[in-house]
Amino acid sequence: MIKLFVCDVDNTLLTHQVGIPQENIDAILTLQENGIIVALASGRIIPGMIDLANRLQLKRYGGYLVASNGATVISLKDDKVLLDERISLDKLKEITETAKYLGIYTHVQQGDDLYYTQENEVLRYNRDVVGLHVKKHEDMTSALFEAAPKVEITSWFQSDKKPFDEFVKRYENEYTMIRGHRNFIDLTPLNVTKATGVAVIMKKHGLIASEVAAIGDGENDRHMLKAAGLSATLANADVSLQSEVDHVVASVEQAGLSHFAHLVLAKNAN
Repeated sequence: MIKLFVCDVDNTLLTHQVGIPQENIDAILTLQENGIIVALASGRIIPGMIDLANRLQLKRYGGYLVASNGATVISLKDDKVLLDERISLDKLKEITETAKYLGIYTHVQQGDDLYYTQENEVLRYNRDVVGLHVKKHEDMTSALFEAAPKVEITSWFQSDKKPFDEFVKRYENEYTMIRGHRNFIDLTPLNVTKATGVAVIMKKHGLIASEVAAIGDGENDRHMLKAAGLSATLANADVSLQSEVDHVVASVEQAGLSHFAHLVLAKNAN
């Protein structure tokens, strides 16, 4: 029996073009009404997930947020922080200084704001779609004042990607790096993934893998999907991910998440 349903956010629960399909909202509410715990697991930082949690009534039903690719886990029932893995301030300054030297852009959470060095497609998504408060700091290293759960590394080289690859080579053994495409990386503390965040929730409720269902579409979902007893991805996901899950459902625009949710409900009913 499935007791925990974990879903990715961007391009799984919603897209910025169509928002959240109503079928997905209804399905998640139905899961919770049937006693299944729901957790949103995202690369987003916590401030970019609260509105979604409210729309899905996660606090009412005792749901969870797994943010920053697993570095932060919050129980919405009591607002208790169950996991708070961070990159130290000294290390953040070193990373941002290295990025500046290489001509690479960085985004770092400080308080409820997202600091950035250069406006680009990723920054605009965080500001205009996710709804984060952003602040530009050309000298990021001097502006930082606290540890953070992750660093977004972005660059838009048209041909020469050597500086970006040099950054990866320098830090790949010190941090977990999730590479969304060749010029975007989420950098989190070493061995932190969405799977480690979900494991915290499982431990709290005494759950085993066969009691967990998970759905996602991206590279940052791969560990989470492998660890779940029942897994799914969407038609809009990369083919390599589709080959590793139990089910491939319709695209996010066609509310594929709702299809998987109803499959879970049917499984529990048998």
